[in-house]
Amino acid sequence: MLFRSWIAIAVSSAPKQQQVQKPREPLRVDPNSEDKAVFKTIQLAVNKASPNDHIVLMTNITEGRVSVSNKENLVIESTQGRQVTWTFPDTLPEKESEKMLAVASSSGFELKNVNLDGAQKADVLITLYGTCPGLKLTDLELRLFKRRGVSIVSCAGAAGQPVVLSNLRFI
Repeated sequence: MLFRSWIAIAVSSAPKQQQVQKPREPLRVDPNSEDKAVFKTIQLAVNKASPNDHIVLMTNITEGRVSVSNKENLVIESTQGRQVTWTFPDTLPEKESEKMLAVASSSGFELKNVNLDGAQKADVLITLYGTCPGLKLTDLELRLFKRRGVSIVSCAGAAGQPVVLSNLRFI
């Protein structure tokens, strides 16, 4: 009995083209905008965000609790040339008044150049927890909170990617 095996190998001489991914446009937030491409709330923009997205706060905003969980390399910042104020609302259900911003297990998350105003209603302005290598809070003014400006609960960076708090002003 004679058995024959054939193996076919496809070889391409054309060089592989690397696809360069064009950065996405920033996700803009302005509660007063009529533009349908602009988000009315920070939470809606966070929910829509993909890895490496940039959320730009175009104007001062009043918004309650915002949750950021498992969002990789997400940046939230004021529009260029101004420092936007994010104010906690006067009325919210009691259990929602604990935290203004909760960030959980979000590597590379960054919040910068924003004023956070708890309006003496928010217990905590920012809560960080979970594994967050490379997380940065930079150039923030934290004011009028009831208990804590920043609460860090079992939040960890990684070797070469620490959690960094820089230029935070507590008023």
